Amino acid sequence: MRLNSRLTFAVKFANFCWNHQIAPKLLAELIEVAERSTRAYVRELDAQDGNKTAKLQAEVERRAGELGFGVEWNSCWPTLTRNGQDVYLPEPS
Repeated sequence: MRLNSRLTFAVKFANFCWNHQIAPKLLAELIEVAERSTRAYVRELDAQDGNKTAKLQAEVERRAGELGFGVEWNSCWPTLTRNGQDVYLPEPS
């Protein structure tokens, strides 16, 4: 049986919370800010104005730091790091 994209994300979200011992609400808030950052990045590509993107990326880094993660921006979606290992934040489809 193949799960639809919403259920697949729900499973990845639950596993991430379980594996990293993070409250679901905190992870949801982090993902929400990461999504806003991504949307701002895409909007500002043409405008050459990264002010909003930079602020949202700083917010992602702050929230991730509170959860014990570092952040790398290899693309417009953040990659979290912990103990020198990459940790991939679940990305809604």
